[in-house]
Amino acid sequence: MKSHAAPHKHRAPGPRGWPLIGNLPEMRRDVLELMLRGMHDYGDVVRYRIGPWTVHLICHPDDILHVFQKTASYDKQTFASARIRSVTGNGLLVSNGQEWRAQRIAVQAGFTQARVDSYLGMIVERTQRMLDRWEAICDTGQSIDIASEMMRLTYGIIEQALFSTETGEELGEIEEAVTVAMMDAYRRIEHPFSLPAAIPTPANLRLRRAIRTIHRKVDEIIREHRQIGKYHDLLSDMMDGTAADGNQDTVKSQAITLLLAGHETTANSLTWLWHLLDQHPDAAEKMHKEACATGNSSSITKDSLKSLTWTNLVLQETMRLYTPIWAIFRRVVHSDEIGGYEIPKDSLAIISPYVTHRHPQFWINPDQFDPSRFDPDKVSTMHSGAYIPFGGGDRFCVGRNLARLEALVIATMISGRFRLRTIPGHSVQMNPGITLRCKNGLKMTVESFRSPASGRLEAAL
Repeated sequence: MKSHAAPHKHRAPGPRGWPLIGNLPEMRRDVLELMLRGMHDYGDVVRYRIGPWTVHLICHPDDILHVFQKTASYDKQTFASARIRSVTGNGLLVSNGQEWRAQRIAVQAGFTQARVDSYLGMIVERTQRMLDRWEAICDTGQSIDIASEMMRLTYGIIEQALFSTETGEELGEIEEAVTVAMMDAYRRIEHPFSLPAAIPTPANLRLRRAIRTIHRKVDEIIREHRQIGKYHDLLSDMMDGTAADGNQDTVKSQAITLLLAGHETTANSLTWLWHLLDQHPDAAEKMHKEACATGNSSSITKDSLKSLTWTNLVLQETMRLYTPIWAIFRRVVHSDEIGGYEIPKDSLAIISPYVTHRHPQFWINPDQFDPSRFDPDKVSTMHSGAYIPFGGGDRFCVGRNLARLEALVIATMISGRFRLRTIPGHSVQMNPGITLRCKNGLKMTVESFRSPASGRLEAAL
């Protein structure tokens, strides 16, 4: 890798692209490999041309913190935000300046530590329901799509926690709509010259149906809150104007944003967790022992969660290797200099946790699954910009405490009761879109720890 510092201010290096479209073909083929190779071949600042845009990948933790902290020079007016805005409206993920600050104040009331702690019993109860349903197929060899199961579970949790409601039979329709909307948003990033959404192509018609489904669901939740008016949740806070302006469009945009972002990232982390544990049975065995030591998983308490040291390490390592938000985009408002290279006005800066979490200067054997790298003594010497699964600066993920609690509870309850194994022949591949999904889902069987297939595990315990 080249040196972090450049001798003087000049254009950053990067791979040569094609006329007009630049590096777009390589991005479409494998964007994660394109960025990783860029860091290794060109250093900590890499210049790309993606269609009409000039893009700089920022890899070094020092420079990442610089971008996060220099908010006057970097904002969210990017092509990625424009695509997300077409689904969510002008919510917390894509707004800027004072508008964003007002929204942030309104939303963070739902994620105080006291509020998050109050969600624990509900998370346990909803997870228990899922596990009871899995009991019917345990040890039968029947497979389930763990990616879908995690999506439905975390959607239900965020919906009940923030909006005091529960989706019934239409949950599958909501899941499909979210998938279509999220994948279409990223498709339009990959294809900047694609036809406008107003033209009735098959893909655009699917997107319209998906957005109608999402908006219809959110409208129903808001309408019920207005009619009943007795809820004490984040949505009610936003609607009555005590934490926001109560504007209908603002409330709706925030509700959509929270539903989509609030469940998608946690579900993806959990999906990748089960993939990694299937590949590393020793780590799975250790998690099972730790879960069993807490007692009855259905009676998890805040105090019992403190003993889940190994599970916490595994979750942190999972988010290092498979960070749900694998790329963070910023528009360069004012020309800047990073590592001696010019970062011109109106270009784009990309921070990729996926890439920086593999930076060889900060991670030993970065491609290796090693939860012990998050032992407290090691974390104390870790660069604060080297591990950024929840972003950083003022715009760090507002729901990170809830996401951590969900992941810890769900992982403990599942690992204390079942072992999940990928079905033979199922190809597990990364699918980078707006979030880092598992391509074609994750088909797994559910085994008990007393079954013959898990005999080796029982012997180890």
